[in-house]
Amino acid sequence: ISEIDDYFIDEDVDKRYDRVLVIGDVHGCYTVLNDLVVEVDSKTLYVFCGDYLDRGIEEKDVVDFLIKHKDDKNFIFLEGNHENRIREWISNSWKTRKDGSKIIPKIWKKTEREICSGLDEEELAKFKKDISEWTRKLRAAYAFSFGGKRYFVCHAGISSLPKMTYISARQLVHGVGSYETEI
Repeated sequence: ISEIDDYFIDEDVDKRYDRVLVIGDVHGCYTVLNDLVVEVDSKTLYVFCGDYLDRGIEEKDVVDFLIKHKDDKNFIFLEGNHENRIREWISNSWKTRKDGSKIIPKIWKKTEREICSGLDEEELAKFKKDISEWTRKLRAAYAFSFGGKRYFVCHAGISSLPKMTYISARQLVHGVGSYETEI
């Protein structure tokens, strides 16, 4: 981490928190998330690594949790590759086919059904506003020091820490290469 150039490192974490929890992909699994974060503690820093939705069976509970804690100072939300779907849904800016029809991923259709179930138009508008405010708080990465060590957290991981001016946010969120790429 000493090679990071011009990248903010939160040096005061030790002064504000007794512990740090770094939480990987939640993917709509609220029960597991709730087991980990049984009771939110103001002396714990929670760093989430992205991919909050898709694939799970408790999507609405996860979204409610995110909205509830979106303004908490001890919650850091990083962006994963699935969060782009949330933005596309909010803005209705899905990619389109040549015939003009929207390309909505099958997995998102399931997620949308679950998170919007039972909401009337007014409730849906408020819900979209709340989740939109949450997406504006997403970060590509978070660097901090704690317990005499320095940490760098992002969703996709990177193989080394070069000068950060050379790393795009897209690489921090989506990674480099494909799943088959050996790094």
